[in-house]
Amino acid sequence: MRHAPLVPTAAALAGATGLASQLLWMRAFQRAVGATPALQATLLAVFVVGLGLGALASSRAAARSAR
Repeated sequence: MRHAPLVPTAAALAGATGLASQLLWMRAFQRAVGATPALQATLLAVFVVGLGLGALASSRAAARSAR
């Protein structure tokens, strides 16, 4: 279990990267169309749906590799 701390570190880096990406998209869209609550809600929804689709895809891949 020498590599056990690697997993939480990788998860933290992935989360930080996703958050930074969401922030950059938010700023880009705010410059284009202005800061509105609907824009913020839409970007958050797209981010969460992306997380869900990634989890679904990885769980299916894990199930296939377990067979």
